Amino acid sequence: MWDRGKPRQRAEDELMRNAQLFYGLSQVLRKFPKETDRVLCHFCFKPKKITNEVLGVDNGKKSQILISSIILLKTALDALPLLSKVLKDARCFFLVNVYKTICENEKYAGIRKRYVAHFPKLTT
Repeated sequence: MWDRGKPRQRAEDELMRNAQLFYGLSQVLRKFPKETDRVLCHFCFKPKKITNEVLGVDNGKKSQILISSIILLKTALDALPLLSKVLKDARCFFLVNVYKTICENEKYAGIRKRYVAHFPKLTT
């Protein structure tokens, strides 16, 4: 394993040397929704109680936003096994760290189980 100095540069070097890893990672990243960070924040942080008048959003709009976020969450959760498969053999600290903190994290499996339990018709 490479040293921890300049982790992004080491990751770049590994991706340049390993065409299969580069191609696989670029294909997997396309499967993740572009708004993944917004969706994760939406589900991870509990907002304080705010009235509809303050938000200026009606119930229909709130429902539409929630449904959209649920679909994006499903898309991101479905892409995680592919990311795991691609990063499994990575060697540089940065990519190994991504693999360990995201792909091997049991919390994502728990989120997926809860998702399947609540939305069985949306799971494939």
